Amino acid sequence: SVTFTRTGGAEDSSPHVVTLSGKALNGGVHPYLSNLPTLVDGATYTISFSGTDAAGNTSAPKSVTGIIFDNSNPAFTNITPISDTSVNTSNVIYTLSENIVSGYVAYYLKSITPGAGNSVYQLSGTELQSGTNKSLLTPPTLVNGATYTIVISGTDAAGNTGNATVTGITFTTTPPEFTGITPSTGSSVNSTTVAYTLNESITSGSVTFTRTGGAEDSSPHVV
Repeated sequence: SVTFTRTGGAEDSSPHVVTLSGKALNGGVHPYLSNLPTLVDGATYTISFSGTDAAGNTSAPKSVTGIIFDNSNPAFTNITPISDTSVNTSNVIYTLSENIVSGYVAYYLKSITPGAGNSVYQLSGTELQSGTNKSLLTPPTLVNGATYTIVISGTDAAGNTGNATVTGITFTTTPPEFTGITPSTGSSVNSTTVAYTLNESITSGSVTFTRTGGAEDSSPHVV
């Protein structure tokens, strides 16, 4: 028989005894049990083996201890950036539900941008540890103006894998530029009308009128 006895972690109504039968009693390598017990996620077990041969000889006690049963995938949540946003850094912020043994952040190109390509960043050190507001230690270099899908993935010690995806992330380090401004420098005007051309959409902005001479004025005036 094989006996699973809880020794810590999540509560469980152990022990669970699996009686060996059929081919499981034959000599040789047995890579798995055909009748697996139902264990509890997060519980720690000792697994004990016992058998008796046809002559009545009983096996010496054999156990493995400290076996943590984990069938939950690691979860990446609270990810920044969110989908369909523009950013000026390749850094990714995330919350990780449990420690993982390996992981990566993949930047998959979603736009046709000269010189751009996919980039895969391997997580290491503290990036693999559970916690909130996790951050990449050395964010990769991306191509200005390219749009990416970002996939973050991790695998825990039990082999469970979790993934999260954000899409439509545009990486840009080019600042907005105002050109074609009217009035031009040194002009005389009879209205406060201002015209300009903007090279990209912006999320905030202002036009400021600051007195530099002539009649007194309570400037600046911010529009």
